[in-house]
Amino acid sequence: MMKINNVTSESNATLKLIRSLHKRSNREKQQLFLMEGSHCLQEACKRDLDLQAIVASQSYITNSKDELNELDLEQITVVEDKLFAELMTTTSSCGILAVAPIPKEGSADITKWTPRVILIVDAVQDPGNLGTLFRSALAAELGGVVLMRGCVDAYNPKTVRAAAGALFDMPMKSDVLPADLINSLKSNGYRLVACEAKGSISYFECDLSDKVALVLGNEGQGVSEDLLAGADEKIRIPMNPKSESLNVAISGGIILFETYRQRLSGRGDAAHLSN
Repeated sequence: MMKINNVTSESNATLKLIRSLHKRSNREKQQLFLMEGSHCLQEACKRDLDLQAIVASQSYITNSKDELNELDLEQITVVEDKLFAELMTTTSSCGILAVAPIPKEGSADITKWTPRVILIVDAVQDPGNLGTLFRSALAAELGGVVLMRGCVDAYNPKTVRAAAGALFDMPMKSDVLPADLINSLKSNGYRLVACEAKGSISYFECDLSDKVALVLGNEGQGVSEDLLAGADEKIRIPMNPKSESLNVAISGGIILFETYRQRLSGRGDAAHLSN
């Protein structure tokens, strides 16, 4: 039977910890992050993540008993709705959140990741965009995601929510410098392919099936000069000239699934795309 701990003081240690994790510096210092909403918790529970604290609003406990039973938790802290609202990073309350340790990053050598198609995220600032890119990368079966220095935090609560569990399954390396990335890729036979509006070829004319690192850039400035200078190819998404550009998460989804199509076609089993 689940143990319920009722907390009424805003100075409670668990609640103070949760509020501190709104800031990136505190997440990095304590190596902890927040998961907001029952969906994130469900994904975490499926993977047996070590949830260090789980807090819900009184309304959630009252109105979401079936959802709560599905989580199968051993214990939970319950607070009044007004106090819970102070713990959230959004204006609309999801009713439940948890604290979990930041997972250790995967293999330091990104060229060992498989499949050998990697997403490079360069200075993307919107956490929702980054979370969506993780979700698309997992769906398109990429080998992993590299975050260049200057990217929004992968464990920003909004990123975690938008990723919908993909953060727990995708190999990731963060805070990477351009020179280090380019040297590693080139010395291991990878091609660096940058996506930009003025790319020399369209994305479906480029071989994206193997040993390729696909770069998506900042929402406003695009791919950085250092990575553009090191790119082997620059690709574009053909579109109506009346349209100025696409959101980086949408652009990423289009191109990541082209890499998936090419890999399936190369194996002779492209019919899987219809499943």
